[in-house]
Amino acid sequence: MYVFTKNSQVTSLTIPACLVFTDPIFIEDDYEELHIHIGNNAQVTIMDTAKSSKQIVFLHVATNATVIYSMKHHIGLSVEKLKNISIAAEVGARCAIVSSIDCFGIYNFTCTTTSIARQAQFFVGCTATVGGNGTCLQTIIQLHEYENAQSESRVYAVVQDSGFFESKGVIEVAKGGKGTITSHKSHCLTIGAGAKAFAEPILKIIPFQVFCTHGAAVGPLDQAMLLYCASRGIEQNLAQIILQRAFLAQITDYCPLWASKAIFESQKG
Repeated sequence: MYVFTKNSQVTSLTIPACLVFTDPIFIEDDYEELHIHIGNNAQVTIMDTAKSSKQIVFLHVATNATVIYSMKHHIGLSVEKLKNISIAAEVGARCAIVSSIDCFGIYNFTCTTTSIARQAQFFVGCTATVGGNGTCLQTIIQLHEYENAQSESRVYAVVQDSGFFESKGVIEVAKGGKGTITSHKSHCLTIGAGAKAFAEPILKIIPFQVFCTHGAAVGPLDQAMLLYCASRGIEQNLAQIILQRAFLAQITDYCPLWASKAIFESQKG
């Protein structure tokens, strides 16, 4: 079994080596600082729905372990939330961070993945819906310090009303990161004249033997698709909802197979 401890400031979760959990572990109680250690060859899915306004998470994934950390948050009006996640992965470790956010307040999210040994794998998948006067700021940092590691991050956001969304994707490959394969893509859909979205990829790459891709796209709903829906008798409001959900669901097309279940679950509802 796993070991779960909590005091006034720090919550700790330890997954012993070689344990495989078929059911997810839920974190529902509020915390300020969360430390998670995944032992060698362990496999686990963690579902974080805690509502505390400030959350700092440190996740250490040991050799050949697999972890899927999924979080789903609703940021209401006049609510501010800060969340920082730092992940370090050892040899052959696999780690997926899955984030689904509905934001009508202020949400600031930073996720940093670091390969501290060769052949580590990361996937960060974020979907966000920003409405009202909501502000959502997301920064994903991929750090590669050792050879033959892989990482990918994808962001899909729908911004409407007077919402504001900003996405920064940082890829940094150190001298020892030869053979790294890494990618960051950000896609933002704006609905309404007051909706604003920005996407900024940042690359810092030292070695030559690296395969790196990045991309960013911001734009409104496809009018041709709305016209197609209208020709099928679908009202405009319903057509917009259908197209928004289809847009966000694209994230499932790119996630690795070992993380696909968590991505699918995050898109429900």
